[in-house]
Amino acid sequence: MGKEWKQFWAQPQYWSVFAAAQLVFLGVAMRLLEGWQDIPGMIFFMMAFHFLFLLYGAEQARLEAKHHTGELVSSFPNGARYYGIKLAYWVSHSAFWYGLFVVILLLCLQRQGEAITGEIAWIIVLYTGCNWLVPFFVYMVLGYALFSLLPSLTTYVALAAVWILLSPYNHFVQLLPSPLLPWLAISDLNFSITQNLFTTEHMMIGDGVRWQRLLAVLGAVAIYAAAVPLVRRKKTVRLLLIPLLVGLILIPAFAPNQRLTDVYGGQTLEPNPFEATNAYAMNAYTMNIRHARDDHRLSYEAEISMTGKTGPIALALWDAIHIDELKLDDKPLPYERAGNWVKLVLPDGFEGTGVLRLAASTDAYPDVNATSFELLSTLPWYPMEPEEARDPMGHAKKERYEITLEGVDADRLVTNFAKSEGGALAGETYGPTLLNAPYAVAGQHVRLIHYPERTARQKLDAVAQLTTEWNHKLNRNVQLPKTVYYVSSSANLSANPAELFIKPQQMWLGDLVREKLFPPS
Repeated sequence: MGKEWKQFWAQPQYWSVFAAAQLVFLGVAMRLLEGWQDIPGMIFFMMAFHFLFLLYGAEQARLEAKHHTGELVSSFPNGARYYGIKLAYWVSHSAFWYGLFVVILLLCLQRQGEAITGEIAWIIVLYTGCNWLVPFFVYMVLGYALFSLLPSLTTYVALAAVWILLSPYNHFVQLLPSPLLPWLAISDLNFSITQNLFTTEHMMIGDGVRWQRLLAVLGAVAIYAAAVPLVRRKKTVRLLLIPLLVGLILIPAFAPNQRLTDVYGGQTLEPNPFEATNAYAMNAYTMNIRHARDDHRLSYEAEISMTGKTGPIALALWDAIHIDELKLDDKPLPYERAGNWVKLVLPDGFEGTGVLRLAASTDAYPDVNATSFELLSTLPWYPMEPEEARDPMGHAKKERYEITLEGVDADRLVTNFAKSEGGALAGETYGPTLLNAPYAVAGQHVRLIHYPERTARQKLDAVAQLTTEWNHKLNRNVQLPKTVYYVSSSANLSANPAELFIKPQQMWLGDLVREKLFPPS
């Protein structure tokens, strides 16, 4: 591998182009980056650099064809090792330039006064590793393999086509059927919707991204092995190619997709259409929640101890939450849905207390994403009584909860419950708050790290000022809760007596504070 590096530095026509690209990157980073969240916006510049690696791989193959390197190497007893060493060289070559990119990137951010914590630095490294480092390697291998298969000028046209097919550009213009696109693009497909809509996913590396990058690396290595005659003639390689090809088929068939579906929509609870219903109370919840880590999928089972009397009742539940099964004391219970409301009829003979069993799932709730979710106690992602759902600040009551979670890192989870050693949650609260994303916790303030602390505090100050003004206008004495969460939830602003949830983005707060904190009696 050392000889490959010596040969590279002995060819200034190549390393000078890479060095020039680094200088251009420095200029672009200094001009465009205002914070670490802006890194995905450099995607189209990185596309150009990907093409440079593709051409460099093809140039290596062209020079070897020109000097008949393949024929010379095949005459050696262990000639195939040459191609293994070359693969290792490409890994180190990609890592070298990637390392320079990251160092320049971090220095630019530091120069602009950005506070880069260890957690943020790790997010940057993971994100750029999947979207810069892996494509560098894959494009270089493909450039070499394609020119080895077709050593002519027309190959450069094919290289340009491959570059477009594997870039996010193909995803945006959809040159191929859409189910194929997420598996072809070796890049961030979601940056345009995560920065503003699904902020908890911004620059996060989900299982779908990992599987796609693995698919890209395996595919590039398989094409490389098949393109080099000396390598593909080896019996071991031919045997390995079979399971490799099987894996290339199975990964897209069964692995989660890296693309996030755009399901964003403002969550607003409309008036209850089932007004002629009886009063009831839900007193205790036992829940098992499963995060699928795939798009917006989440499911749960809930057993709810309730009291009431025979006749119709209504509960609030987002229409994005599908009811898979509903039973009362192990007997199927008919229901009617209208928007975000569910009407049930407690049957004749109901003794006044019972257990409501609900199995529910969603693939379209915008507060649930591939690596994260924000399940707020103030929103009806779980069954809520009508008055509490309409006005959690004024009508919330404490219930007993016992919750288990699957597919969630317990150490990362932020919640209003006490955590047991086994990861189970239990306590008596105004509702379950379950936040699974990177948060900074400072006392009673919990902030999604994508939001600068200064911006979050300014938004809280604005809410506090408006609350004071509305208290004066309405002769009320509403006090903001002490525990404050700065979240990206589509609800924008909500609260109960113990918790305040704020989305620290640009929005008009006057009417929102009036609606959420001072609803009509």
